[in-house]
Amino acid sequence: MSLKEHTVKSYDKDLQSIAGTLDEMLDLVLISIDMVAEMIEHNHKNYLEKITTHDYKINSLDFLIERKITTMLALRQPMAVDLRYIVSALKVSSNLERVGDQAKSIIKKITRIGADEFDVNVKKSLLDMVQLSKIMVRDSVIAFNDQNLEMADEVLREDDEIDEIYSGLFSILEGESFSKKQAERIINILFIAKSFERLADHSTNIAEITKYVSTGETK
Repeated sequence: MSLKEHTVKSYDKDLQSIAGTLDEMLDLVLISIDMVAEMIEHNHKNYLEKITTHDYKINSLDFLIERKITTMLALRQPMAVDLRYIVSALKVSSNLERVGDQAKSIIKKITRIGADEFDVNVKKSLLDMVQLSKIMVRDSVIAFNDQNLEMADEVLREDDEIDEIYSGLFSILEGESFSKKQAERIINILFIAKSFERLADHSTNIAEITKYVSTGETK
């Protein structure tokens, strides 16, 4: 963290504890995204059950952060940038929890249709979205805890790349007609891509929160 040090050292420890729990949550979320990549590549049959169990750990840390922040607000009565950081950490935690939910949702969709439904170009686009989403999530939380505005701005720029890949996937709609099965496959692929776009949106939310904490301005 790069927030200023305080005279009361236990105050700094409380802030570091919140940042540390966010880092733990981030590590678990990144594993969820890696599981999505594995699912796209290999269509593991047991991954829905596995990520459901894994997602419970993410939710537990979300609750833990809420308890820590509630206690800190009651005992420390923070002000200015400290108050913005502490309250905003709740929003960061919530966005990370939703990233985990999106990862679980993607695996659920792939389990339903099967990864063998993806042709080479679609699979490449989805894996590109996975890797870029992972970078965005990681960098957004680092930017928040370090109050790194340059990194936050980079996350916002990367969101445009996600949108571009998503738009490019609509090329699979090109053609004169589709069978019912082909239409269902296309719809499911676009739903999966949309989930990636939403996942990335949570990273941009965290980047915007970072800018608010540092400047006190919403835009």
